[in-house]
Amino acid sequence: MFKKLLVVVLTASAASTTTAAAAATPNFVGAPAAAYGGMTISFIARFDRELPHVSQAGFVVAPSLRVNQRVRNLYGGNPPGHVGVASRHCYVAEAVRLRPLAKRRAGAKWKVGMLLNNTNRVLRTRPVTLVHLSSGRGEIAWEKANMARLGCN
Repeated sequence: MFKKLLVVVLTASAASTTTAAAAATPNFVGAPAAAYGGMTISFIARFDRELPHVSQAGFVVAPSLRVNQRVRNLYGGNPPGHVGVASRHCYVAEAVRLRPLAKRRAGAKWKVGMLLNNTNRVLRTRPVTLVHLSSGRGEIAWEKANMARLGCN
């Protein structure tokens, strides 16, 4: 009896921790943007408030993602950097990808997911349409256009 109760308490505690973390996590504002070139996928997004613990924040881009999905076997990525006006809470980063690497094509509908402080659990998702960038100048123009679209300037 005691073992069953302990398991229930531990499970409830873990679930409430995840629920509390999800409630404290910023929400996407508008539609994020994702573009690929070479082996990387860059993304830019705006949130309703500042990201807590930016160095531990992570974002994954994949053909399909679900909230509370645990993702493993990841490739690439870096912590997001703040762009634009600080009060607008906009960030840009190289997104993490799942292995095996899915084939990317321009116009494909994928999802971007926010990961919980290095636990590899997806807390928020938003659909994105992939754009192909062929040069460094194209990436700068893409970033500026999406910053303006999201209201980051």
